[in-house]
Amino acid sequence: MATGSAGADARPGPAVVPSATQRAPSPMVKSRAMLNRTAMCVVAGMALAPAAMAGSVLPQGAPIDPLLSAIATEIAGIPTQVYCHTSADWSPPDGDPSHGGYATPPNRIDISPSDCDALETYASADPKPTMCGSWTTVSSTIREKVRYRKTIRVKVRGKLVKRKIWKTKTIVHPVEKTVPGPLAPCWSAGGTQVVPRGSGYSVFAHAIQTVAHESVHVLDFRTGVAPSETHAECAGMSVAPAVAVALGGTLEDGRALVAWYSSDIRPNYANPAYTQPCS
Repeated sequence: MATGSAGADARPGPAVVPSATQRAPSPMVKSRAMLNRTAMCVVAGMALAPAAMAGSVLPQGAPIDPLLSAIATEIAGIPTQVYCHTSADWSPPDGDPSHGGYATPPNRIDISPSDCDALETYASADPKPTMCGSWTTVSSTIREKVRYRKTIRVKVRGKLVKRKIWKTKTIVHPVEKTVPGPLAPCWSAGGTQVVPRGSGYSVFAHAIQTVAHESVHVLDFRTGVAPSETHAECAGMSVAPAVAVALGGTLEDGRALVAWYSSDIRPNYANPAYTQPCS
């Protein structure tokens, strides 16, 4: 959500459909170019130290607001303050407490309690709750010693006669077996991993997209681009994998979360501003 402009609406939570006015998308050429450069920088760990790590980047019990503020600052290109709320103080402008977050000009972002809880869990976890065990096939060989009878000819009293003797030989058998492999994203577009609909996986996908979405709004505030929920959704999905990296995840996990968000969460929003195709 982008507040402070007519027609803006709150970004919906994971199980809530938005109900306010739709805003039409705009080209946003300048904003998108800046966003693409920002995404590459965050993924490469050029500005955010946590992006260079894999695992926990948030000590247990530590507030996540400073880390989220650093991420939003990197995306927006100006110092941005992110506030994580509790259920006691969460009051979005549209009055619907189930919405995921909103941005206020020039550089403030407020995040809902449910999304903040998911972000804290993700940032502090190692391994990440969005990573699952995988299986891999290993090829090897088995050597087996086998005894067998062999007929030979020997001289007995000047005559050649047949005798059977025992011999041993080694036979090599190629074998394949399935063994536990490295952790991998719990969902992949190829279908090798499947997440049941309604699982907790959606909570993490939504929360990471919320940070990206609202940060794009702040970037638009800075560049003078009119707020557009469609643009924030689409541009947000392009930078959301970098948000996952900055929270200690892998780029592959971030991309899987965005793919899941795009296929399983976004189509369920009632407001067309959130479901328009991304060009």
